[in-house]
Amino acid sequence: MPKHNRRGPGRPKSDTIEVPIREALIRETIAQVAEEGPLAISARQVCLSAGVAYAAVNYNFETWNGLLAAAGATAYSEYLDEIWDAVSLGPQTPDERLRSFIMAQALWNKRMPGWGAVFTYPVSALEIATLMRANFPEIMVDKFQLNLARIAQLTIDVREQSVTPFPYGPKDFPKEKLMNDTRAVARSTSIGWSIMGMSTWLARGTQGINQVEDASQMQDMLMNFHISELIRSIKLDSDN
Repeated sequence: MPKHNRRGPGRPKSDTIEVPIREALIRETIAQVAEEGPLAISARQVCLSAGVAYAAVNYNFETWNGLLAAAGATAYSEYLDEIWDAVSLGPQTPDERLRSFIMAQALWNKRMPGWGAVFTYPVSALEIATLMRANFPEIMVDKFQLNLARIAQLTIDVREQSVTPFPYGPKDFPKEKLMNDTRAVARSTSIGWSIMGMSTWLARGTQGINQVEDASQMQDMLMNFHISELIRSIKLDSDN
């Protein structure tokens, strides 16, 4: 990341605050939380790495937790975009679209374990999670619901062996239609829970803390087997 010139102590002048400073703080916070988690880093540490004055945190985000919330919302939005990009750019068969969705979500959590913990277990960083939801509802609520709708549609497509275009945003997806398919809602919820478990297993830190060596070496096979079993279970619904 490009470094910024250090400022002197004290509150930054209003005409010296630029968007790149705010962005630098967000990007550096995302990177450090991804590696170490939100409780193991500090505002001073982030500012030092980003090359900006410590006062820039309060100026731009009011508090350290405000910066963490802004970084979290940005990371979460990019996370959901990355998942859907994997679906859109991957093989366009019903099974492979769902496989791409699940795999992208699991691998993101492996790459960003600190944020995975925040999103999966918000109680571990409750104040940050509360601020994310309060300050960025268009991401943490609306975009989250869109993601649920996407997995529901992918589940329906596997069941019906069809590929349904889904060009919707957070405000216009067919929520009522999807909710009326109670089997798809139940199945996609079950898959979501399963993804959380797989993501947690993958995201035990970059050092592989507590990983069983043999299981770690068989990771790709285990993941593909698990996803194949999920897909197989969805197809059973077509007989009901």
